[in-house]
Amino acid sequence: MKVAFFYGLFMDKASLEDQGLKPANVRLASLPGYQLRIGERATLVSQEGACAYGTVMELEEDELDKLYAGRGVEDYVPVAVKAELMNGDSIEAISYVLPLSLLSGSNSEYATELAAIAKRLGLANRYIGEIEAWV
Repeated sequence: MKVAFFYGLFMDKASLEDQGLKPANVRLASLPGYQLRIGERATLVSQEGACAYGTVMELEEDELDKLYAGRGVEDYVPVAVKAELMNGDSIEAISYVLPLSLLSGSNSEYATELAAIAKRLGLANRYIGEIEAWV
């Protein structure tokens, strides 16, 4: 099993289960030093003083391979990160990011859906506001 940090639509456990995946040990987490950017899809960029939020969960390596082979996410690359759990513990994880050079356009539907997921998960209102600014 691999621990993955998800910050986009994949942070919704039910969405992954609908794709036939079996995420385990799902927890809210943050990723200090990264900022969310939304174009046609979402990505993270390194940004001192920023913090992205999402979930960490365990998935089999072949499940992650299958997830990121899908249309629209095949250009995402794995990056080793250290996520902070809500209880203050840190955890080594992998997060898939779209290289900034490939981020383009805008997608208000994506941002709206992401904000709804963030609300359902109980992420900070300030962060939800950052997401809604992309709508």
